[in-house]
Amino acid sequence: MKLAKKVLQVSPAYFPAISIGGPIFTNLTFSKGLVSLGCEVEVLTTTQGLTEEQIRQLESGNSPQAYFEYPIHRFAY
Repeated sequence: MKLAKKVLQVSPAYFPAISIGGPIFTNLTFSKGLVSLGCEVEVLTTTQGLTEEQIRQLESGNSPQAYFEYPIHRFAY
């Protein structure tokens, strides 16, 4: 029985903080690629680059997080 690799991705900003630019999409694609290879991914990030509205959505549970197959833990920036 082969165990899945566990990956903790640490990033100062993460999707949907698209105002940051390229690194956001690179991190997102990297995480999805790791999941497709069978890895267990978890992301640790901040709220950097998010608008006040996006932060409110995260706090209310109405966030794009539901679209991800892995947990994303965000801390205040």
